Amino acid sequence: STAGCSATSLLKRAIGGSRLARNLFSKIPEDQGELQSLVDQSCQGLKVAEDILLKTKWDPSDPSVDPAVRGFVTTAELRAEWQKLRADAVRIESSHAPHILDDYWQTHLTADAMTTTIRGAVGDTFQLLLTVLWLYTREAWLRHILDGLAAALHAVGGLASSGSGDGATGATPSWHPDLHSAMQPLAPMLDALAPFCELVQSALAWFEEEQGIRHSLPTYRPLQLPMLGLQRLIDKYVGFRRKNEEAQRAGKHEEEDDDQSLLNAAWLSLGAGSFFSTMSSRPEAISRLIRTRSNTLLLIRPDEEGPCYPKHMMLRGSNVDDTLFPLDALFRVTRITRTVSSDLDGDRVNRAGGNAASSRWPVIVIEVAACSKFLEVLEHLELRGALASGELERRIEEWISLAGNGEDEFERLLSGAETIAKLSRNQKAHGLDMKLRVTQFAAKHHLTMAPRLEKAVELLNRAVSVAEGAADAVGVSRALQLRASCGAPGSEQAARKSIRLLEESLGANHPETINAKLGWSKLAISV
Repeated sequence: STAGCSATSLLKRAIGGSRLARNLFSKIPEDQGELQSLVDQSCQGLKVAEDILLKTKWDPSDPSVDPAVRGFVTTAELRAEWQKLRADAVRIESSHAPHILDDYWQTHLTADAMTTTIRGAVGDTFQLLLTVLWLYTREAWLRHILDGLAAALHAVGGLASSGSGDGATGATPSWHPDLHSAMQPLAPMLDALAPFCELVQSALAWFEEEQGIRHSLPTYRPLQLPMLGLQRLIDKYVGFRRKNEEAQRAGKHEEEDDDQSLLNAAWLSLGAGSFFSTMSSRPEAISRLIRTRSNTLLLIRPDEEGPCYPKHMMLRGSNVDDTLFPLDALFRVTRITRTVSSDLDGDRVNRAGGNAASSRWPVIVIEVAACSKFLEVLEHLELRGALASGELERRIEEWISLAGNGEDEFERLLSGAETIAKLSRNQKAHGLDMKLRVTQFAAKHHLTMAPRLEKAVELLNRAVSVAEGAADAVGVSRALQLRASCGAPGSEQAARKSIRLLEESLGANHPETINAKLGWSKLAISV
C-alpha cells in the first residue's frame, strides 16, 4: 500500500539516512588531517550550493516542474531573491560605514562568511562543531535550502522512479540512478550540501557520545496543522490506546509487544528528513502559538526506555528554535489533550479585556516521546524484506562504531549480536531466509544461516574482550552465555570460565553468580 511504502521509507531513513546524509553514525575523525579534509569538503560544498542558488532561475510556476519539488523551487526562489537583496544592502551601506551592519548580517551569512567562520575554529574540535551547529541555526539561506531539499526527498521517497538510466530526454551523462527523476535537476545541490549535513549529524552525536551533553527537559513546538489530518492522528492514537488497554486487561501483552513498540503506538514523522527543531522555553513557544494562531502545540520529552536527546543551543533573541534533534530520532505520541488558547496564555486574555472571547480558539496539545529505536527499526525492516542482502549486519556495525570505548560499546555489541541471533532463529523457525527468499532446498538445509550466526558470534567475542578489558565479570558471563545460545563451540569451557570469574570477583553466593549458573543450566550446560 502507499501508506506502507511511505512508512517503510521513513523507517529506512531513520537507520540509513538519505541522499543528504548517507551515514547517520559516522564519527568525527580524531586525526586532524582527516578532520581538515571533512571541513574542506563541507566548506567547498557551501560555496557551490550558494552559487547554484543565486545563479539558477527558479520558477515555481513553470509547468515542467514536478509537483514533488515545487515546494523546494518556491523556497529557493524566495531565498535567492532575499539573499541578493541582503547582499546589495550590505555592500551599499558598508561603503559609508564599514561595520554598521555587522550584527544585522550575522543572521544572513554568505557562504564565504560561513566558511571563514568554520575554518577559524579548526584546531579546537569542541569549538568547531559548536560553530557548525550555530551556523545551521542561523536565519540564512542554508537551513531553509537544506530543509527544502529534505522535504523534496521525502515527497518522492515512496514513488517509483519514472526515469531511466539514460535520463528523461535521452543519454545524459549527469544522470544519477539513485535519484527519482523529479530530483535529477537538484542533484548538484544535494551533492554540494551532503558533506555539511553529515557534519551537523556527526556534531550532534559527538556532543552526546563524547561530551555527555544532553538536553533532558521538555521542548515545545507550535504548529498549524490541517484539521482533517489532525483528526486522523487523534483517531489513530485513541484506537491504539484502546487496543493496548484491552490487551492489558486480557493479559495478552508480551515484553516485545507493548504500547511502545512500532506496531502498537501512534508515531509522528517530524522534520521530513531534516533536523527537527523545537523551543526550550514554554512561554516563548506559547507566545509564538498565540501570535501565529496555531492550532497545535507539541510537547516533546526524551523517551524513558530508549531516549533520544536534542542539543540545546544558547542563541540570542526570543522566539527562536534553539534545540535540534538528530536525523535518527523517532517520535511516539504518548498523550493528546484538547484545550483553548486562553488557557495556555491567561495573562494575555486578562489584558485583552472585552475582546477575550474573540482571541480564543481550540488548541490540541500532543505530548510526544523522542525515541532512539535503531535495532527495533532494523529488525522490523528485515522481517518486511526491506533491507538488501548484508545490510542488517552493515548497519549494526555502523551503529556500534559510534559508541565510545567501555560500557556503551559493550552494550551495543551485545544488543547487536542478540538482534542478529534472534533474526537467524526466526528464519530457521520459518524454514526459509525471510530476506533472500531462498529455494526450498536451501531453506531446508539452512544454507544461509551460518554466516549470520557467525556474525553474531564475532560480535560477542568482541564483547567478551571489551568486558575482560574492563574487569567486568558479569559482562563476560552475559556475552559468553549468549554466544553459547548461538551454538558456538567451546560452550562448556566458556561456562566454567564465566563462573570462575564471577566467583573470584563477586563470590559464590552472589545473586549474579547464582543467576549465571541458572542461565547455563537452561542451556543444558552443567557448571
